Amino acid sequence: RAFKQASKQARNFCKMGSSGSSGYSQKYVDDLRKKNEAAERRFLQQMHDLTVQAQTSKAQHDQTILTLQSQQREASLENKMKLELLKQQQEATKAQSERALAVLQRQQDEAKAQSARALESMEEMCRDTKEQLRTQTQQNEELKKQMSELRKKFEAPLRERKKIVTKINDMELVIRVRSGIILMGSKGVGKSTFLHLIREGLGKPSNSSSDGTKKFQYGEKFIDSIGADISISSILKLIVLCIFNGFPSDLILFAANPRIENMMAIMHRFGLARPMLVMFANIRVVYDEVYKKICPMVRDMEEGVARFQGPGKEMLYDEKMYERVKEANLAFPTYHDTVDETLADRKRLEVPNPFKQAIDALGGENKALVFSTDPPDFKEHNAHLREAVLAFISIYMDNYMGRADGDLKFMNEANLSMIDKIRQN
Repeated sequence: RAFKQASKQARNFCKMGSSGSSGYSQKYVDDLRKKNEAAERRFLQQMHDLTVQAQTSKAQHDQTILTLQSQQREASLENKMKLELLKQQQEATKAQSERALAVLQRQQDEAKAQSARALESMEEMCRDTKEQLRTQTQQNEELKKQMSELRKKFEAPLRERKKIVTKINDMELVIRVRSGIILMGSKGVGKSTFLHLIREGLGKPSNSSSDGTKKFQYGEKFIDSIGADISISSILKLIVLCIFNGFPSDLILFAANPRIENMMAIMHRFGLARPMLVMFANIRVVYDEVYKKICPMVRDMEEGVARFQGPGKEMLYDEKMYERVKEANLAFPTYHDTVDETLADRKRLEVPNPFKQAIDALGGENKALVFSTDPPDFKEHNAHLREAVLAFISIYMDNYMGRADGDLKFMNEANLSMIDKIRQN
């Protein structure tokens, strides 16, 4: 604006000069021209400054735009990465959900299969239980039949009763109970090996192909008996040998037959109720693994009892049968390293000597064994047992007593059919 005003004034002066006006001096005109030039220079400088400022503003604007674009790109990239990450998380969550559903489905399938197996197992157990009941009923009937036939056999009068009874009574046998726990079971069932496990072995155990223990062997605490199956005649023969050698204070039954109930029923008939029980899972393992490998180590141990590490004891004993016997309260299952605890439990529960009923039937402890020359009244309690013992004592005295290995041969050879030879048909 100043430049325009000065220019306007200059033009006016020029016009005035040309028109002949001489109202202004030349100096004034020069000054005015100088002012005009100065104003022009200021204008040009201002224009230059404005141009520079505009360029600077444009550069700042461009820089700002570039910065915003960069930020926008970065924001877009970050959002894209976030979206990608979110997408991955969603896919991972989906995959995890699918896996969880698959696991849940498998678990449901397994649960269904397990339920089906459990149901099938229960049905099988029911079938087995029914079969066991049927078999047990048959066995009980057979046992009743055997006992009935046995009673008839023993009720037949002795041919030379007076002679037999006099001979036995003249021996003045006394029913005695000696301290010791007798081991009863068939040969090769592991009785001697069991004693070696507790360092009570009285001789080298032999396998089941040999006769094993040939006579009663008395240790400090245990009595190793001659091997015999759990049968009516075997129990009667064992009672006879106990009459001559002394009745033990307790009994450990060694069983290899899974039908333990039938064995216990036979023993109960003769008063041998609720003995201790040892039942090995595998007789071959007992002999090969225990005697050959463990017993040599036991003999070098200070404790005196084999202590197994890991599954050793579980490998030897029939744990399932132990549980079954405990539930039925048929016997007191024990292990080689828990005999003392089992004896303490029996004492605490006041369990009587398993031979007590047989001892009482024969007259009582420390009483003389006396038989009557007159035929007994078989309606009396234990009359059949006394007659059976009388018959087997007669067989033992006439055929085996005093002979080499007489006790072993008596246990192996004597049977119920031999009774018919000394009784009238």
